[in-house]
Amino acid sequence: METTALSKKLLLDGEKILTFFNSLSDEELSKEIYSEGELWKIRDVLAHLVSAEKNFLELFKNIKNAGGGYPPDFDINIFNNSQVNSMKILNKKDLLALYLDYRTQMAKWVAQLNTEDLELKGIHPALGEAKLGDMVKMVYLHNIMHQRDIKKILS
Repeated sequence: METTALSKKLLLDGEKILTFFNSLSDEELSKEIYSEGELWKIRDVLAHLVSAEKNFLELFKNIKNAGGGYPPDFDINIFNNSQVNSMKILNKKDLLALYLDYRTQMAKWVAQLNTEDLELKGIHPALGEAKLGDMVKMVYLHNIMHQRDIKKILS
């Protein structure tokens, strides 16, 4: 997939995620969803997606600049929980605004990549060693996975 198409896909997916979370009531956002490790509510998943957008972009820039990505011993669960906990003070409106900002930044950054950049390899916290292009695709698949889990809890 070329960078322009990836960028457009990121923007389209981002709009869908915003619409989805905007449609949720405070009661729905307070429902428990994940209980392995720390307990997460649906609102925490939104915070997690905000964090992921910000940190994936930093990871991708690191890989493009020959940084290699995350160290192999990086503990994604500890990191995710700390990020979510740091955003407990933000309300839904603030989280959605941050999500939109970070997703827009990512889409713009991806659009300026060239095809060779997508072949660069680095360490992703969940995928291990992977190509940058595959990591970018994983961003929207990551959101879809969490959205599917939320829909299951709410049905």
